[in-house]
Amino acid sequence: LDTPVADLLENVLGRKTVTGNAVTFDAANPPTSFLSIQQGNNVFGRSFNGGYGKSLKIMLPGDGEAKMTMPLKCRDGKYASVAQINGAVVASANIITNTGEARRFEAGARVMFVKIDGQTVTAGATGTLSVLSVTSETQLVLSAAITAADDSYMVPWAPHQFDQVGIDNPQTGLQGSISLDGGTTTIEEIRSAEISFDPKVEDQDNYYGADGNRGRVVGGHAEITLDLDVMLSASQARQIMDARRFQAKNVVVKLGDVLIQHLKFTMPNVLFSVPDVELPDEGSVAMKLSGKCLQSDVGSLDAFIMEYVTP
Repeated sequence: LDTPVADLLENVLGRKTVTGNAVTFDAANPPTSFLSIQQGNNVFGRSFNGGYGKSLKIMLPGDGEAKMTMPLKCRDGKYASVAQINGAVVASANIITNTGEARRFEAGARVMFVKIDGQTVTAGATGTLSVLSVTSETQLVLSAAITAADDSYMVPWAPHQFDQVGIDNPQTGLQGSISLDGGTTTIEEIRSAEISFDPKVEDQDNYYGADGNRGRVVGGHAEITLDLDVMLSASQARQIMDARRFQAKNVVVKLGDVLIQHLKFTMPNVLFSVPDVELPDEGSVAMKLSGKCLQSDVGSLDAFIMEYVTP
């Protein structure tokens, strides 16, 4: 599990625990961490600070890649572009650029330096180097002293060039299972599933005397929902009756081959609403089961558990 992905999940869900071969995320703790996020390409970058997740949605289709979306909000964002160095820099934090190019950066933006070939990094590869201040059209001050050759370039920091691995084995919804009884049996008639998690955080915006976001606080109980697209059959018609009787379901969703790395989502107490069922003149009948995920008992804090398992 990539470290940035784990950080994002812990940030929005609240708690991460590592036990043996499993990394588990749940909502037992309120979210408290903040993230630094980098966006950009080889000519433009933006360093975001004080980032946090607003919600989480996990989409598990039956005929495509499983996907996860997480809207984020940040305290601020600092811009950086490209400037050519005018004169060699030797163990100094003061940088002279070509005319006007120093204004392409904002204080707080993360940067690095590359040789004239545009590829070889000479300083700032770890992401700890930033612009401290811009003093003129041609001069700026860095957060630390560096050494750079004349005509080399100051560019936005790009972390993916050094410590990230491309995804070459996406998890697809074509392999996995869904159970409504805690894993005892699986339901073949389910076509897709969607899990939504809303931590109910309240943005601390519009503070008097402050320009920008000041973070977030938990404003209420987290809301967790599960939507299942089910092909109606004689065996699954009972789901309608169970919903009418307010009978909760112990839902376990697995994504991927359980013999190798896979994701497991556990929702032990899902209360589905009575679904609307439309009967067409011909063709199959689909129904949508929408439910709220509740904790199994008072104080158990287990309404939603996400596990990444590597046997």
